[in-house]
This record gives sequence, structure tokens and C-alpha cells, in this order.
Amino acid sequence: MTRSFYKQRVTIFGFGRREGVSLVRYLHREGAHILISDIAPSEQLAEQLAAIQDIPVEFDLEDHNRNRILEWSDAIFVSPAIRPDHPILVDARARGITISSAIHLFLERCSIPVTGITGSAGKTTTTSLISTMLAQSQIPHILGGNIGRPVLGELACIDTFKRAVLELSSFQLMHLRQSPNISVVTNITPNHLDWHRDWQEYVNAKRTIVAHQGPSDWAILNADDPTVSSFSASTPANVALFSITQIPDVPTCAFLQNGHLVLRYEGDESNLIQSSELQLLGQHNIANALAAALAAHCSGAHLEAIATALRSFTGVSHRLQLVAERDGVRYFNDSIATTPERVLAALRAFSEPLVVILAGRDKHLPWDRVAEELCFRARSVILTGDLAPIAQEAIIAASERIGRCPKLFCRADFDEAVQIATLTAQPGDCVLFTPGGTSFDHFRDFEARGQRFNDIILQTMVEGL
Repeated sequence: MTRSFYKQRVTIFGFGRREGVSLVRYLHREGAHILISDIAPSEQLAEQLAAIQDIPVEFDLEDHNRNRILEWSDAIFVSPAIRPDHPILVDARARGITISSAIHLFLERCSIPVTGITGSAGKTTTTSLISTMLAQSQIPHILGGNIGRPVLGELACIDTFKRAVLELSSFQLMHLRQSPNISVVTNITPNHLDWHRDWQEYVNAKRTIVAHQGPSDWAILNADDPTVSSFSASTPANVALFSITQIPDVPTCAFLQNGHLVLRYEGDESNLIQSSELQLLGQHNIANALAAALAAHCSGAHLEAIATALRSFTGVSHRLQLVAERDGVRYFNDSIATTPERVLAALRAFSEPLVVILAGRDKHLPWDRVAEELCFRARSVILTGDLAPIAQEAIIAASERIGRCPKLFCRADFDEAVQIATLTAQPGDCVLFTPGGTSFDHFRDFEARGQRFNDIILQTMVEGL
């Protein structure tokens, strides 16, 4: 039986996310007494605090007061930004205090089937595609998690929906002890190693999405990724595979064959669309489309609806988004690319000469392969942000091995870096903003960074008229 928090003293441990507001409102409706603890001062949390000003809560700001939290709390709800081995949480577990999270609470109380999507890259595109396919099949559903709106507020009307579709990050998965009914893993490459203790911890966090499934559930895994495909040994669920390089030898799978996206469900095969009909760029997006088709069909979406969605889906903002085209130059925003692996996928989506902008804060990940690819594909590379000297060093080293080097520009100012790219591009080029690092050196998040890129490009177009 699900625990009630009526008259329980509950601490919200980390309030700097939008789901914190939803969590406070949900627990207040249940009758909990709430303490908000965050290391940020009230000025930095002004927007979130204004959204709950009508709710009686206690505050522990600018620090986490260990004694107050441990002596006061019956339960602690943890922000995904806080590691599970935080000393206060370790002490709380030793005292028998319940530790949970907003997403875990939703999974515990959700009465409809849940589809969860994770991966180092492609999870937002795949999640959005699944939602589009369900909508095309007229299947009412919730879209949330790491994308869309917080989902706890939907529990009051959950019976009006048939499915929930959640994008889940490794940070969110670290706090889960329950898995979705349908779990999708797009790929796993080194990421967030500035937060995770090591590669194995990151992989184990991703593995959580299938580890607690049941025998009637589905685990949808990338057969082309050895780490992901190994998850089949960690789940009792039915395993379905997707691949762009092979035809998986399982009854339910999706694959690329003779230029067609093919779906096999319990042995029956259907051609969905030709890969040339996809409006998404790159081989990685064909893989995302296959994963989404499998998940949607296992969720009840019709094949015709899946095919229609695949043909019509134009992508998600800040993910290889075509922003503008002028004088034979196309401008693409890939602000979501916060790792070298994602930059590599973006570079390989183009055959045209490239003017590439790298930016942001480094995640302590290797740049060697990206540097070599840039030497082959890029006419020029503009570097800005904290990672600029790291990427520059890698490109120069690669150029010495390969014998060719793009023209390099280093700029401290982001706006100037984008303007240099517009001036450097020639007719037939693509200007590609694929940063390779997080936005936190200069921007609130990747969306704010991507929007700034869009604004500069569009303003440049206007000024050039």
C-alpha cells in the first residue's frame, strides 16, 4: 500500500527545479508539513517561491542544516541534482528516514502504464516521437519527466489518460526503485562524468530503468550499443531490439533494411516508411525513429499512425534545428549537444562543408574523435566558453596526425563567436552550432543558449536585408 504523507513532516531537499513547485503543491494537498532546504538564497529561488507563496512551508535556505533536517524529517524528497550519497542522505537512511523523489512518487501512484525513455543522446527526440505517434493514434497520454511539464499534478485526473510517457535522466534514475512498464534505452556513451563518480556508476544509473521491471513489461534496447544490449541480462521483461546495422534475431524488433524502416512485432513484419521520408537528419535519428516506433506500437499505436508521425515529425527545438537559410548558407542549432559524442553525431549528419561553433563548460570527456572529424569536415571552427582551450588543443593535435586543419577562431564572447561564424560561411556551407559542453558557464540551460543563437542568427538575417 502506498504511504500517505498526511501530517508527516517532509523535507524537499533541493528546490531549484520546476518540479519542486509541483511536489510542494502535491504534498500540501495531501496534508504534509513541508520544509524546503536549498543551498541557494531566497533571491535565486524567487520565481519558485512566488509560485508557492499561498502554501505554509518552512525554509532552510543558503545551506542544508543537517541537524534540523535529520531531527525534523519523516521523509525526504530529493532533487535530481543532488547525489544519493550526500552525507545528510546517508545519515537519514541510517536513521530509517524515507528517501524518495518526485518521479519515484509519480511511478508509485500512477495507475496507468508508463513508458520511460533514457539514453546519453536522443532521448528527447525519441520521447517526443512516441508522444506524436500516440497522439496520431488518438491515445490520450501524459508527457513529462525531463521534458514537458511536471507530472505529479496530473495524478488527480490520471484516469482520463491511457499512458504516461516520461523522459528520464541518469540523475532522476539514480533515485528510483521502480521501473516503467515500457523502458527505452537509446544509447549510452560517456556523459555527466563531472557529476557521476565514474563510468560504471553512470551505466548503473541508466540500468535502473529496466532493473525493476516485471515479466509482462518491455525493455526496448539498442542492439548496436553493446552496453545497452547487455541490459537484457538485467531485466525479467520482454526484450525488443532496434538496429540500423543488423536485423535482430528476436520476435519483436525494428531495423533498417534496403532503405526502409521495418517493424517486426511478435514475428509479423511491416514496412513503415523509407528512411528518405524522415525529416530528421542523421543516422542517429533513424535509430531514434526505430526505437520510438517499437515503444509506440507496444503501447497500442497503430502502424499507420506511426508511419504518419514519422513522415511529419520535424524535430525538437535546439536539436539539429534548421533556424534560417540565406545566400546559400543554412544555419543549424544543436544546443542540446553537450558531449563530444553528440557533436560527432551532428557532424556526421552533414555532407556539406561546415562552419562549426563549439562552446560551453567541459565535462571531462575525450575530444580526440571529434577533433579528427572536424579536421576532415569543417572549413572553420569557432571556439568559445570554458572548453575552448581543451578543444583547440585536441584539434591542433589531430591536425598534426591528419595533415589538415580547419581555420580556428577563439572568442571569449558568445555573441561574437556566432557573428564570426556568419561572416566565415560561404555559399553551400552549413553553420552548425553544436557546443559539446554544458551551458552553465554563461547560460541558465541549453534552451536559453540555443535561443540566444537563434536570436543572433535571425537578427543577422534581418540586418542583411
